[in-house]
Amino acid sequence: MRGLFVVVALVVAGPTWGQEPSAREQVCEMKAKIARGVMERRQTGFPVEDAMEIARTAPEVARDYYRATTLAAYGQDRWSTPTMRLRAVEDFGNEAYMECIRN
Repeated sequence: MRGLFVVVALVVAGPTWGQEPSAREQVCEMKAKIARGVMERRQTGFPVEDAMEIARTAPEVARDYYRATTLAAYGQDRWSTPTMRLRAVEDFGNEAYMECIRN
């Protein structure tokens, strides 16, 4: 029975293998990368004023997102250990992706 489940799962998932991400997925991937970058700067102690300057000079199409993401990142705790910093960066990027893909 388990073998049948595996075969069915492969057949169902098969058509998506190797396909390019949709335009929406590409946008969400970019938003997640931006979010991770912003949170990485926040976790390293980059000044918020400088982060907001980056947001102000971002391409117009992304400016509002950069600003909102910067404010959200700097509203979160800054961690002292490398492990927690990395977790904060990854979690923030994952949340950005999930929010984007769901909306």
